[in-house]
Amino acid sequence: MSKSTKPLVNKAVEDTQKVKKKVPAYIQIQSGEHLGRIIPLNKEVIQLGKSGGNKAVITNSVGSFYLSQIDGNTVTVNGLPVGNESILLRDGNLIQIGAIRCQFFNSN
Repeated sequence: MSKSTKPLVNKAVEDTQKVKKKVPAYIQIQSGEHLGRIIPLNKEVIQLGKSGGNKAVITNSVGSFYLSQIDGNTVTVNGLPVGNESILLRDGNLIQIGAIRCQFFNSN
């Protein structure tokens, strides 16, 4: 591991531990310029993606989290296209929205 990567990894681990104490579910960015960023799923609806590009929403329904594609055509869960369905997310699911990969974590 290079010296420049090690502090980023340590910060991501610290951030993850802080978020896990505050919210039961979150996603962590696995690629791109926001690598390691934690997004707590502490609202009923969280929109992901860029304006004018691929977009999705994660909806919290009584502790169950569903991913729906709202724009674009390259939103996947574990490599499978989401399409017009709402997908129930499970701990560890890999989500891809355009070129950005993230992972869903749920301690419930």
